[in-house]
Amino acid sequence: MLTEFLKTGWVLNFFIWAVYLTYVAVFLFKIIEDSTIGSRSLEQVNFVYWTKVSMPLVYLIIASIFCLGPVQLYFLFQKRLDIPYFVLFILGIFILPMFIVRIALFRTPRSLDPLKTLLAIKNNLFSYMGMVLILLVLEFLKYFLNFDILTEYENMQFLACVVLIYIVFVMMRIVGVFARCHKQRI
Repeated sequence: MLTEFLKTGWVLNFFIWAVYLTYVAVFLFKIIEDSTIGSRSLEQVNFVYWTKVSMPLVYLIIASIFCLGPVQLYFLFQKRLDIPYFVLFILGIFILPMFIVRIALFRTPRSLDPLKTLLAIKNNLFSYMGMVLILLVLEFLKYFLNFDILTEYENMQFLACVVLIYIVFVMMRIVGVFARCHKQRI
């Protein structure tokens, strides 16, 4: 498959995939943002909004590196899956949604402050744990449906894509509603 990708002008293909994936990321960010203000409808993302959200997308990448980077570094240097690896992984997965909430609310570099993020988690601990638990259940449901049920049948692959996209939309909506309900304590 990689050889076919390289034969057909990989620079153009890479550019097309990069634009497509940034559009998807901007659209998911728009879902979170609309949920924080209480909107129930999905609006189309235009180019002006896309350029306006470009810096928060960079903040999301930085937050992802901050949360999941230690896990990758630990594995690179230790080359084993042991208890510290899983502790780092669980902590990264636990903290990342609050970074997403803070980036959606503030859209500034101050949303990347780890101390304020941990303080926001402390201020909303039980409801935050509930949200993370719901997100994890939806993530496991997404993988279970994708790998075990819907992709086993040839005719169900399109349905699998639709269901997976819907689950991701629901997850982003949950993050946005959490941000709206707890805006004062974040």
